[in-house]
Amino acid sequence: MQLLMRRPWLPALVATALLLGACNPSDDNKEQPAPQVTKAVYVANQGNYGTPSGSVTAYDKPNKQADKDPFRRANGRAAGDVVQSVTPIGDKLYIVANNSGKVEIVNAADFRSVGQIGNLSQPRYLVAGPANKAYVTEWQGSYPNYTAGRVSVIDLNTYQVTKTIDVGRNPEQPLLANGKLYVPNSDENSVTVINTATDAAEATLTFTDGPQNLVKDVDGNLWVLCGGITRYGGAPNYPVLSKTPAALHRFAPATPATRQTLTFASSGAADLSVSPNGAQLYYRYGGAVYRMPSSATALPTAPFVRRSFMVINVDPTDGELYGALGSYTADGKAIRYNSAGTAIDSFGVGLIPGDISFR
Repeated sequence: MQLLMRRPWLPALVATALLLGACNPSDDNKEQPAPQVTKAVYVANQGNYGTPSGSVTAYDKPNKQADKDPFRRANGRAAGDVVQSVTPIGDKLYIVANNSGKVEIVNAADFRSVGQIGNLSQPRYLVAGPANKAYVTEWQGSYPNYTAGRVSVIDLNTYQVTKTIDVGRNPEQPLLANGKLYVPNSDENSVTVINTATDAAEATLTFTDGPQNLVKDVDGNLWVLCGGITRYGGAPNYPVLSKTPAALHRFAPATPATRQTLTFASSGAADLSVSPNGAQLYYRYGGAVYRMPSSATALPTAPFVRRSFMVINVDPTDGELYGALGSYTADGKAIRYNSAGTAIDSFGVGLIPGDISFR
């Protein structure tokens, strides 16, 4: 205040500068970056096990057009045997073919193959990491004698495996958060924590049975969905020998031993998803989709959508819910819902849809 009183010319000078600045086309007239929007939705269709009939459905969201199998049209062959998941990274798509033991890399624009990552062991999910790396979860062994799984570290420049990291049995969809990779081991009760700077496992967190995937909420907490485990006897009837319930666990990464646990009445909860702002969680259970706030202290009792989907996911830009229906004998369809749980539209997908991703 004293400075302004000693220099009565300063306010006028500041006003003039502001006026000149407002006329500078290189400043205020500069275009603001457009908000991020989803241009494409990808559905991984497993196809029949043992046959190369897996596919990827690409849905052009702005134009509302679906292409059931652009990979086959672009490359003259199927994407693989049991297409498990699709991960967009930059201008590429990474298509994980479980029973083919490979990842197909294609241009997102035209689905033309530009490379493969082969010699993988029952790969499941791929996630992007730091330093132009990616991580692929892999199962080892066979039912009912699965062995410890692994995570392969991929150099995205060369599409080569540079390292493998031992984890628990049947690792599923990992989450990258705060420089750590959290790997849920679905055939036991643990989550392996990998330091992405060293690519070494640094901790094992114990939960209830069947960890499947994790999300990060608005407060920075992590949620892990445990689907429970059902054990079966042998042929020909495969009787149920044991069954454990599903559960949701919330914890802060800095204090993982302090948790809130919400237990389901039975097994079978799956596909934990999160809204764009991290304030709402979604999952499927008992033939319906449920939604709950991340601050909840109890599981919801009323379904958000009364549909029995094979897989669900939430668009990370606008919060729309996608659920895919299907069977083991005929092509399926995906339905899009708004934030009120009202269906917007639908589009056809392939045989046995099992994963939904966005770009």
